[in-house]
Amino acid sequence: MRESIEERIAKLERRVAALESRGPVSPTGKPGDYSSPREFLLDRAPTTDYDKTLAAGYHIEIISGQESFDFDDIEKFYAAAKEAAPANRRDPPYQNVKKGYFREVGKRQVGMKARNRWALTNLGIQRVESGFQKK
Repeated sequence: MRESIEERIAKLERRVAALESRGPVSPTGKPGDYSSPREFLLDRAPTTDYDKTLAAGYHIEIISGQESFDFDDIEKFYAAAKEAAPANRRDPPYQNVKKGYFREVGKRQVGMKARNRWALTNLGIQRVESGFQKK
């Protein structure tokens, strides 16, 4: 006997819900392909320190599930990815703020002990997901 339309729709909705609950999906379509920051950087292939820092923010926030990140989180990402951190670690996050890829979260602090925090913007998410393509 054939399924009714309602049964078919209900079955498809359950499948979609199950797929969406798996979390971020890599470009290969396999959830969990980005188990490490190194794999993520190799896949996205950012070339500049600014794009690498943007990729770090994306991985920390979207894939790891943190709400925001700071200098220390970015440095931990670079270490886990076995990448050399930028010579001036403070410049790339601020440049990404100027470009509209990050937004500052919380109160801005100044000085060597500053613990400024950032979150991705929609523009930053789109840039990473597009593979750092120029518009």
